[in-house]
Amino acid sequence: MGWVEETETERGSEGSQPTQKPKTDFKLNPRYKEIEDQMIAIDMEMKRLQADEATIRAQIAKYLERIENTPSRELTMNLLTRDYQNTKEDYESLLRKREEAHQAENLERHQKGEQFRVIDPARVPEKPFKPDIPKTLLYGLMMGLGCGFGMAFLREQMDHSFRDAEDLETTLGLKVLANVPRVEKMAA
Repeated sequence: MGWVEETETERGSEGSQPTQKPKTDFKLNPRYKEIEDQMIAIDMEMKRLQADEATIRAQIAKYLERIENTPSRELTMNLLTRDYQNTKEDYESLLRKREEAHQAENLERHQKGEQFRVIDPARVPEKPFKPDIPKTLLYGLMMGLGCGFGMAFLREQMDHSFRDAEDLETTLGLKVLANVPRVEKMAA
């Protein structure tokens, strides 16, 4: 209960006493006027705060809706970015092709007046200059003969067997008493 109601209830309890003052007497009181003005100001402040509350609730709802729409907007942004990149690559490819076409056209235009003529035709050799077959055969024959004679010489040097009685006498310094001849088979 407010101060005004308390005052009114006190007056009501005093009302059992016979007074002759009119009821509008307390409305003329400056304190009552001040309190009434404060109540009007408080009511206006409450209405303003309620309007602010409604505005803030609407903003909260709007922000919540934005938050809920964030994944779909992100997906849309990704799609737009991908489409933009693809379109940009296509554009750059077409731009390069256009530049190449312009260069080819300019080159063709400049070369229309130029004609090429062969001044000195290429000469075909009468015989191949590589490989020189006779020279290669001669080197092969010489290397084959050298290897053959070298192998025979090495084999002879590595063989330490005695071939006749004279080899034995010179090597050991002993006289040979008997020599067993080689027996050859007769052809039948």
